[in-house]
Amino acid sequence: MIDTIYGVPVDEKHIAGYFSSLVNRVFKILPIREREENTLPVYLDSLTMELMGCKSLFPRLSEDGSYISLLSTIRYIHDNPDLPLPTVRREVFRAISVCKKVGEHYADVYTEVDE
Repeated sequence: MIDTIYGVPVDEKHIAGYFSSLVNRVFKILPIREREENTLPVYLDSLTMELMGCKSLFPRLSEDGSYISLLSTIRYIHDNPDLPLPTVRREVFRAISVCKKVGEHYADVYTEVDE
């Protein structure tokens, strides 16, 4: 179980599921950027706000270096709209890797508790 700011714990499997679903949302950055759509800043703002809200809801995430790396990468892409596409691509795939790593960590914690 992972504590929330409301004192109501949540199963790690739900956190793992959230990070698994986050992979597709991080990947979505690429086609938006490749098509040079003007919606990318809004999309990145929304994703950043969600990640900040998650960190606020689950204070333990504030201590997770991988989570902070994910949040920082998304924010850097937002703050640097003229990054070359290969750089954006590399960082998006790195962020996806981090999402998977964080999700697997919480899935492993959940499995250990069940055993």
